Amino acid sequence: MRAIVTGALIVALAGCGFGPGGATTGGGRGLPEVRAMATDVKWLPPGREPTGFAVRSFAPGPDGDLVEVAGANCVVTADVYRAEIVTPTRVILPDLGADAPAVRTDCRLGDGLAGAVVGEPQFRWDRTGGNPAERLVWRGGQWWGGPQSGPMRYPDMIVPLRPFAGAARPSG
Repeated sequence: MRAIVTGALIVALAGCGFGPGGATTGGGRGLPEVRAMATDVKWLPPGREPTGFAVRSFAPGPDGDLVEVAGANCVVTADVYRAEIVTPTRVILPDLGADAPAVRTDCRLGDGLAGAVVGEPQFRWDRTGGNPAERLVWRGGQWWGGPQSGPMRYPDMIVPLRPFAGAARPSG
């Protein structure tokens, strides 16, 4: 009987919108989306939904303040994941929980501006943690000796572009 109840619970939770095709959390909604692709085999724990974040580029304006510029070519890397994008874009990554790596974004605009930022993953829940189904799926690993964790998110990436050494300087 216990096996039947356990099996029914697993099947019920399988339809909760987790995994591919489920809800995507995080920032950057409304921007064009690019999914980061794995460059190597990566085992994903079950029940993890994708998370997204915005990548935007800023360059010095006429008064020296940074203003948003579109069209910077960027490479986003996180462990074995990689995406090549043009700003502004929303990057989608799998949520790896406690194993989530830092994300590095390197951007270039034209022949003279470049910049890079690193974003550390952050826990998405407050101390009370998610709805009951999420808590059961995420914290179930603790019962079997897994690490205490929860869903992660990344901050939106704001990439300041500056002139870099070796860039062609206007003559005159």
